[in-house]
Amino acid sequence: MADSPASPSSSAGSPNREPGDDHDSSCLPIGTRLGEFELTGLIGVGGFGIVYSARDHLLEREVAIKEYMPSALASRTADYRVTVKSERHHETFAMGLRSFSMHPAQIPQIKQRILRADTRRLAGALERVLAADDPLQESARAFTGASQ
Repeated sequence: MADSPASPSSSAGSPNREPGDDHDSSCLPIGTRLGEFELTGLIGVGGFGIVYSARDHLLEREVAIKEYMPSALASRTADYRVTVKSERHHETFAMGLRSFSMHPAQIPQIKQRILRADTRRLAGALERVLAADDPLQESARAFTGASQ
């Protein structure tokens, strides 16, 4: 049982490391592209998964990506595929993956909720800027968090 391989790529500002350089060999290299996502860092490694920081190039935002990687049941191959270590672990791995995975139909709904929340937040900030006595100062506070 193997997932499709990730595609490691070099990108400016992101060191491209081989598995095992700084963390165990179960981690994908920083700079790996997963669709619109580019891994930018490693947040943590646990017994059932790996959490990466990433850049969503479609929405232009930082995100966290959690990968199902139960170290007792699976390992990563040289081409970055996740494979079950032995036949006797297949059923357990599959059950864990089903519990771990989000139904693909839910992903666009979640992205839409995030986008709507960002749009409301930005619209509110823009209204405050337009209504302010000093729009430049309010703009700095609203969009950068700076206070002058």
